[in-house]
Amino acid sequence: DLIGRTFAHSGEELAWRGYALPYVQSTLRPFGASILVGLLWGIWHIPLFFSPGKAQYGTDIALFLVWIIAMSLLHTLLYNKTNGSLLMSSIFHAAYNTTTTFFPGVPIGLDVIVTWLVVGTLVWFYTSSTIIGNTTR
Repeated sequence: DLIGRTFAHSGEELAWRGYALPYVQSTLRPFGASILVGLLWGIWHIPLFFSPGKAQYGTDIALFLVWIIAMSLLHTLLYNKTNGSLLMSSIFHAAYNTTTTFFPGVPIGLDVIVTWLVVGTLVWFYTSSTIIGNTTR
């Protein structure tokens, strides 16, 4: 399932990390670029909230946006630390989407808390590096 999802998410990652993130990072620091790309990425998912059978159906849109912005920060760190590897971004994307298969029904609020704790920890460790620093990679 992880391998299949990796290829399925490659198109999405090609758009968000392959094109949008480098473009936005050319004018914004990685932190700001992550917020903007995350917001756009979240808005792109909004139709799924109204599609029965989709994982987002019936989920709180605001909490999802807060979560996906945190995920965008993690993606930016991964992308920048791997010199722009779309394969790693796709594997990461597939990995956390696959967890919903194994742990269905985990409340979005718990996802938000855990993800932001991870982001906070990484920001603390990398205070002056890729995620909030001046470098793009």
